[in-house]
Amino acid sequence: MKIYNEHIVYDIAPYQSRILISTSSLVAIPIYFAYQRGLYFYMITTFGTGFCSILYWFHPIHGWRRNLDLFYAKYSFLVYLASGLFLLPGGLISLVFYVGAISLIRCYFLSLSYPEKWLYYHILFHLISIATKTHVILSI
Repeated sequence: MKIYNEHIVYDIAPYQSRILISTSSLVAIPIYFAYQRGLYFYMITTFGTGFCSILYWFHPIHGWRRNLDLFYAKYSFLVYLASGLFLLPGGLISLVFYVGAISLIRCYFLSLSYPEKWLYYHILFHLISIATKTHVILSI
């Protein structure tokens, strides 16, 4: 099956889809911590991100599920970016956040620049995203 990412065509093997579903499901980690801290807005936002991602990677073709995933991922990025910029106390905590945010952006553009390695960059994108979300939630 083929997907199109910013004018680049990828052949998606079923195992690749399963890997991305697995990494997307790791959003359970920041969801758990958000729930434990009573940060329900972050819990719902993160759940939506994971749900849309899993929904898309379950059958990755162009259409409304891909558009929803891209929209919700950008929305979630903006929510966590604003939270990191305005709610974190500063110092090392903020530095870790900035490194995570910059790494996310870098992985996104690397996946577009090197289509033969897009899967690795997208897995890394998922993992950094989850780590950064968890960091923000635990630091607020």
